[in-house]
Amino acid sequence: MPALVGNDTGSSPILSYNLKYFIGSNNSTLVDVVGGSQDNLLRVVSQAGLTTDTIYKFIYRVRNKYGWSEAFSPSITVRAANLPG
Repeated sequence: MPALVGNDTGSSPILSYNLKYFIGSNNSTLVDVVGGSQDNLLRVVSQAGLTTDTIYKFIYRVRNKYGWSEAFSPSITVRAANLPG
């Protein structure tokens, strides 16, 4: 997730990043990766349990002292892979 600074923070420090991904045959279910139930300031995370060579769509939002951003980011599409040997 990108670091938000300056005007992008709503003039308040970021308190949490919330990352989710879509699952299901029609991408109808969202799964929290980080930041859903506990504050998270990590912007680089690993997610276990993904299927290799499958495309996933991730979205994120951020929270400052005024609350969560009004909307999630546009979806970020990635293909799951194994670490090189």
